[in-house]
Amino acid sequence: MNRKVYLEQLKFALQGMPNDELQDILYDYEEHFDIGLSKGKSEAEISNELGDPQQVANNYKIISNPANYDKNYNKNNNYSNDNTSKIISKKILPILAGVTIVVFGVGLLYLMISNNYRPGNFMNIMSIDGVVKSETIDKNMTEGINGVNSISAITSFVDIKIIPQERDDVRIYYHGSIISNIVPDLNVTKELNNLKIELKTRKNIFTSVRKSDLVLEIFVPTTFDGSYNITSSSGDIDISDLKGEKFNINASSGDIDISNLKGEEYNIYASSGDIDISNLKGEEYNINASSGDIDVKNINGETLNIVTSSGNINAQNCIGYLYMTSSSGDIILDLENTSGNIDLSTSSGDMTLKLSDKSNYAVTGSTSSGTFKSNIPMTIDENKSGRFKGTIGSGDKYIKISTSSGDVRFDKR
Repeated sequence: MNRKVYLEQLKFALQGMPNDELQDILYDYEEHFDIGLSKGKSEAEISNELGDPQQVANNYKIISNPANYDKNYNKNNNYSNDNTSKIISKKILPILAGVTIVVFGVGLLYLMISNNYRPGNFMNIMSIDGVVKSETIDKNMTEGINGVNSISAITSFVDIKIIPQERDDVRIYYHGSIISNIVPDLNVTKELNNLKIELKTRKNIFTSVRKSDLVLEIFVPTTFDGSYNITSSSGDIDISDLKGEKFNINASSGDIDISNLKGEEYNIYASSGDIDISNLKGEEYNINASSGDIDVKNINGETLNIVTSSGNINAQNCIGYLYMTSSSGDIILDLENTSGNIDLSTSSGDMTLKLSDKSNYAVTGSTSSGTFKSNIPMTIDENKSGRFKGTIGSGDKYIKISTSSGDVRFDKR
């Protein structure tokens, strides 16, 4: 049995459990496959080691709600709900509880003699995937900034905040609480001219995070004007009131919120999270979201490239050459003044352009199965067979539009 079939059967067998618990279990078993494959095992070998998906699901359901054991046992064995069956069930439940305690003890002993055991004040919680710890983190340290021209921050699921302060060093504050089977360790190094701040987790250990409000706060001098490289797999990233050279920001499934920055180049990417940007000054902007929405406001630069696969783009008061494309999302562009030239495209989304009376654009575009409509003063030269052409004001700059199955509308701002 391969990975895909095993997980599909497990998901089907888990039906009836709360969705959040079901998703946690599936995530844990995906991690089991990842770890096994990294050790050179085949998907079939890993499936055999994990056991029958139906039996795995039954065990989860029993531990999740032991009261259901009587009902499932009687139903599967055609017992009537008489006194005899109740006595049998009452005898079996203590046995099951005893087995669970033994398994817990063996698992705990293994953790204590392995490098997975971390001493300290924590609460052990029994779960199928091992011992989960409840721990509070409160770590504070400083690093010198002399000779540093870039700062990097890397986390797996912990939120990141970058905050300017009147200081002459970098303060790193890692704090919050977590319930998980693993807690990231703070590691700070200097590599050439880069200050690297990383929250590391041990390799080859699947991670099960039940709850976390951990935050990595980095306080930087207001005089620092180097580059920033910020990455988080599933945590949010919040950056504001900074100046720098390059801002490289990457979040796989977390949200990105940045505001009041002054730099030269911005490279911002979110895989499945949203991107919210406001009040930025720079030269080049590359903003990309695979399946999240992008909201930008008050952006001033030479080139602004915004791309999203299945999310919406909402841009307001952007100055410079604007290139925006979305595969299946809508595009809303709201401009107070004439920007640079504009290229817009979407496969199956609608486009709405809100322009002021002071705008000056030559408009050309096409839509395969949508409509074109203008609610602002525009000299329309062509509007037939899916093609349209017109002029707003003096037509100093151009707007080029392409959409396959969406509507295009111009509104007065």
